[in-house]
Amino acid sequence: MIAELAKNNKRVLAYFDMHAHSRKKGIFMYGPHYPLHNDKYYKMRVIPKILSEHAEAFRYYSCKFRNEKSKRKAARLVIWKEFNIMNSFTIEASFYGWVKDDRTSHSFNTSHLNTVGEQLGITLHEYISLITEEEREKEDRREQRKRARLAAKQAKKNSNGSQQASGRLNLTAPKPKISVSKTKIKRTMKEIIESIKDDT
Repeated sequence: MIAELAKNNKRVLAYFDMHAHSRKKGIFMYGPHYPLHNDKYYKMRVIPKILSEHAEAFRYYSCKFRNEKSKRKAARLVIWKEFNIMNSFTIEASFYGWVKDDRTSHSFNTSHLNTVGEQLGITLHEYISLITEEEREKEDRREQRKRARLAAKQAKKNSNGSQQASGRLNLTAPKPKISVSKTKIKRTMKEIIESIKDDT
């Protein structure tokens, strides 16, 4: 299925392989590793970070992002490597339940796991909103630069004759109008990444 999507140039937002865990408590993720200088180092941590804010049972600090040689055949690493999917994760849910904020331990039941599934859906919806807003802002900046260049060329062309009397050329381009979406999300991708840096 993923191969078919990739062949048709369809974008895969994320891949999740769900497992049970026999040691650590709570729910957490394992994901791929990127070098610190790569912008994906922080961006691939955004989904786990958001989920930790929605789901009490999910522990961001238990997540690991490594490309261990012993795990190279793990589905998340195969998918990450073969299809270049940044958000390729294993979700681990402990056999031993999770620890609440008050430090009391609780066992998982079907209702708890269903709730975390719903919270993952909410997380992905928020993530899509974040990347959509980020892409819109990039497009606005590209359009702004394009309009500024065109305005500067036009100003230079017009100034060759009409602005000679002033003793100097006025090449100031008018500020282009930038379209801004009326729908604003609560926070930006940059703000979430900054919070991840604070936690690192």
